[in-house]
Amino acid sequence: MTFLSLNNIQKILPHLSFAVLAFSCAFQLQMEAALTPIPIPPGTTLTGNPLRVADYIDSLNVHPCSDLAHVIRQLPVDGEEFVEALNDIHPAPYQDLTIATDQNMQSVKQTLTGRNAYLRHGRCIKFDGLYSDHCNLGPSPMWFTPIGVFNDQAHIGELRGYRSRAAGIMMGVDSQPNKNTILGFGLGYSFTDLHWKKSHGNSDWHSAYFGVYGVSLYDYFYIDGAVLGSYSFYKTKRKIDFSKHKERFDDTIDPDLNDCCYQVDCPECDDSKCGIDRNPRSRFKGYSILSHIGLGFRFKYFGLNLVPFANLDYDFVDQDGHREYRGRSLNLRIKANHAHLIRTEFGLTVSGCMPYGCALIRPSATVSYIHKNILQGHRFKSHFVKYNEESFYAHGTKKTMDLIAPGIGLDIQLSTQIIFSLNYDAELSRQQVTQRVSCRFSRAY
Repeated sequence: MTFLSLNNIQKILPHLSFAVLAFSCAFQLQMEAALTPIPIPPGTTLTGNPLRVADYIDSLNVHPCSDLAHVIRQLPVDGEEFVEALNDIHPAPYQDLTIATDQNMQSVKQTLTGRNAYLRHGRCIKFDGLYSDHCNLGPSPMWFTPIGVFNDQAHIGELRGYRSRAAGIMMGVDSQPNKNTILGFGLGYSFTDLHWKKSHGNSDWHSAYFGVYGVSLYDYFYIDGAVLGSYSFYKTKRKIDFSKHKERFDDTIDPDLNDCCYQVDCPECDDSKCGIDRNPRSRFKGYSILSHIGLGFRFKYFGLNLVPFANLDYDFVDQDGHREYRGRSLNLRIKANHAHLIRTEFGLTVSGCMPYGCALIRPSATVSYIHKNILQGHRFKSHFVKYNEESFYAHGTKKTMDLIAPGIGLDIQLSTQIIFSLNYDAELSRQQVTQRVSCRFSRAY
């Protein structure tokens, strides 16, 4: 039979040998994938989020020729950089967006509750109800308030820290249904730009606001309240950047070449010099609802208005579930997160009045103590988009914060119908510094 001739066997044998070798290699690689854990550098102890990331990756069935296997091979051999690389992977930094959103809500709330601060912090001249006898502001004054918020947060818990800036505008209308009550509503918009420290990425978002507020004033005390809602559109970019050795790979090289070394048919690549340089991105939505109640007492002392006060705020911040892209195997699918935050404040406002005819100038200074508590929302559940058989939790922070909040303000009543105000306040602690500036223009028609 010619089929088994020596020439035919010589032609078939190389193909048979290659098939057997390929099958053997694939079987061996799959066995290695099942048996080889993340290579933790000697002397390195993992805790917190790095440990959770390592345990999660170890639970996955990672093919040795996959992109995730390449990522594992490029984990640094230095212990500190190894831990830093695992910290780049988890989604805990998304909690910073929750904290910054809460700061924005507080700033917008202050534009609502501060609308009638010049009234509730002390009467400068004889008033009939809320408005003066000879400088009546008239019904339904409209107001307009640009605001700016600057936030610098240090490393807290397992969060890296960030800096953010927000600019926005609020406007609204209020009315006086009776001589002791003011009710009103406001709406507005803000844009926030946030950068994680040490160049770990950035985020920005647009927010729309709507709120209602009210205050009841009496001779010696006041009660005020507000409910505020917002809807936000977030855009984020995380930075994941590490290499096997301390010497980073050459950033001047084509990034596609730097990060292609997991491909066995890439002769231009040297696996020992490659690194991971990824920028997972995401777009998602969220909303927040804040409720506020405040109580203050009003006293006169040597011509000054003294107003001790207490405030209680509750803020619910929601982030929709979303999926990252442009991060290859490191893209995360992050479950929806719901955060509950409580804020209490106790303070004192001192103001003095300098009336001149129908004009009125009222400088004021405030100092208060603030206690912040995160009740829920510090855990983020996620998994790699391409590996959905397991999930893991990354933890942010539930650390309470105690802050001192100084502030100054100046209210100027330019005429019987126009009031102009300038305000600056800050919230100061070792972990967080927040500064706010705003001006307010109101006119009665």
